[in-house]
Amino acid sequence: MYNRLINSRRKDGYELRQTANEMSNSLPHPDHLNNGEEEKYRNPAGRLSYIANYSKGLKHNYIGEVIPDAYRVIVRAMYSTYPILFERVRMMGRKGV
Repeated sequence: MYNRLINSRRKDGYELRQTANEMSNSLPHPDHLNNGEEEKYRNPAGRLSYIANYSKGLKHNYIGEVIPDAYRVIVRAMYSTYPILFERVRMMGRKGV
């Protein structure tokens, strides 16, 4: 009796997740538009500063700006099909690349 109850709950949970998945896949996914802040907040040398970009956890300099190489590595990993690239991201509090 108990095993039947557990199996029934598993089946019900699976079916619920399948339905939710189908429902979410049928919805349109909006484009994620660039708000232009990356261009707007350049450093004095005219280079991208990444100051308006989400960089929590990445390596930063002594005044709190993200290290450009760390940001570029994570962007490269996000656009890649190779998950191993995330291992190359320099995070705060961790020694590495």
